[in-house]
Amino acid sequence: MKRSAFAVTVIMFLAAFAAQADDNLIQIHGFGGWSYGRAKDLAFLGATKEGNANNAQFALNVVARPYERLNIVSQVNLQTANSNQVDLDYAFAEWVASDRVKLRIGRVKHPLGLYGEVFDVGTVRPFQYLPQSIYGPDGFTAKAYNGAGMTGLLRRGKWELQYDLYTGEIDGDYAIPLPPAATAVGVDVNASPYRNIGLRYRNVFGGRLQASTPVDGLLIGASAYSANDHFITSVTNRKVARTVVVGSAEYARGPVTLRTEWGRGESEGLHTHKGGYVEGSWRVTPKWQLAARYDKVDFDPVGFPNSFKGPLGQLKDHKDVAFGVNYWLTSSFVLRADYHQTDGNRFMYPDTLRELQSAIAAGKLASSSSALIVGAQFSF
Repeated sequence: MKRSAFAVTVIMFLAAFAAQADDNLIQIHGFGGWSYGRAKDLAFLGATKEGNANNAQFALNVVARPYERLNIVSQVNLQTANSNQVDLDYAFAEWVASDRVKLRIGRVKHPLGLYGEVFDVGTVRPFQYLPQSIYGPDGFTAKAYNGAGMTGLLRRGKWELQYDLYTGEIDGDYAIPLPPAATAVGVDVNASPYRNIGLRYRNVFGGRLQASTPVDGLLIGASAYSANDHFITSVTNRKVARTVVVGSAEYARGPVTLRTEWGRGESEGLHTHKGGYVEGSWRVTPKWQLAARYDKVDFDPVGFPNSFKGPLGQLKDHKDVAFGVNYWLTSSFVLRADYHQTDGNRFMYPDTLRELQSAIAAGKLASSSSALIVGAQFSF
């Protein structure tokens, strides 16, 4: 049985089981969405010059409570996005000692920043896609860590402190800005040049602190972890220390929400990523929402600078200015229209590998483009 057919079978089984179960023992949730994107010159976030409607996603989240203090959490994610991929986002056991101490073990959602634990839930953000500076395929974070951790909530007066500590491994998406040669054996030159080679960080030790302050609606936080970068190690045959630090702030009061995050990720002696975003939204009416975002990444290839000469230098950086209009039919279903004006090729390429190689060879790789993305997102 194919992976996609197997996943659909599992989802149908869990849904049927949950429908018959006691609400106190089994809870079932889900989310998903679809989008169509058309870009002026370069593909970005699923938008292409020809127009692309093959961007659909659905995830099923099941929480079982077989004992009073034990939760079993799992989430399966299906995406069409050109690869029809099926992922196990997370599957972990949580032992609730108290509100202050909860122990987790398994494939656990990664507690980093404001969006780390709700990575693909579109109804908790003002745009179809998350800011790429922190949540894109550039090595800052992943949906989950494989290992063990502890979380809890501490209260003192008007302050609330959510803490997370964890250890294990992190594996996730990493898109390399240097595509394979068009003449390489087995390479389809008419396929997308987007190459997700993945990442795996081992010996991870990390944590997050988020504080709800006495100022109504204001939350501040910091996330950090250290690890060994084994994507780089597989190439250089030496261990590389990896460190990531992210600072976060959110102000949400009434119809206005403001968010900002900045992060720095370094694989010692090889490369450094620095980036962040500022994002704001305003509910003009209970149904209509306006949003704006500035998102920026700088990639410094300190260990291999000669690989980024000429047009390849454009593959290092990313700057995106986005505007959005949302119509909320309910709090769980939103229609979106997003416009992006983007510079730099860190996450933006021509539609095909042939076009990319020709542009690089001619020294005329475009570094600026725009995209319109319309879609819908839902959750339950």
